[in-house]
Amino acid sequence: MRLSSVCIFVENYPKGLNGTMEICFGVPHFSDVDREYERLVNAGAKPVYHPTTEPYGLRVCFIADPEGNLIEICSDGNGQRNNELEERSIAIH
Repeated sequence: MRLSSVCIFVENYPKGLNGTMEICFGVPHFSDVDREYERLVNAGAKPVYHPTTEPYGLRVCFIADPEGNLIEICSDGNGQRNNELEERSIAIH
């Protein structure tokens, strides 16, 4: 499923972007995707695909560096779930 979503996106690269590769960074929480997107866009990165929770469960966004290289930031939300489980465990003990 992930591959088909990326292929759909690849067909629609905005002019000036390097569509031959991307760098992907995974972050622990969904909110980290949004935070890093805003931080990098404010620092001069070009917004390409705003933070979105995809039907398959990942929260993703794409930006481009000044040379047009794509950077994906994504989260499966496991960091959030792990924190919630840890907090529940502490509360029980």
